Amino acid sequence: MARVLALLIVLVAGLDVVSTNMALAAGHVEGNPLIAALQASLGPWWSGPKVAFHLAIAYFVLWLPSRKMLAMSCFLVTGYALIAVNNIYWTTVAVS
Repeated sequence: MARVLALLIVLVAGLDVVSTNMALAAGHVEGNPLIAALQASLGPWWSGPKVAFHLAIAYFVLWLPSRKMLAMSCFLVTGYALIAVNNIYWTTVAVS
């Protein structure tokens, strides 16, 4: 279970980056002030620290696969998946 969740954390982080870039290209703005600051200071390289952070989280899930860690990971994966779906919705379906 820990391996699956670690993989899903990395996948949804990548999907979040791609969908955020889609939303930004469509004229939307970043809602997270920390990520907005990264985008302002790093430009197109803003996704590096974000993906590195999620890789670290995936590592900790593999390193400490307690019930609490797995439960929190499920919430993290669900949250980022919902954010990515929201980004994709507002850049594709809602624009049409």
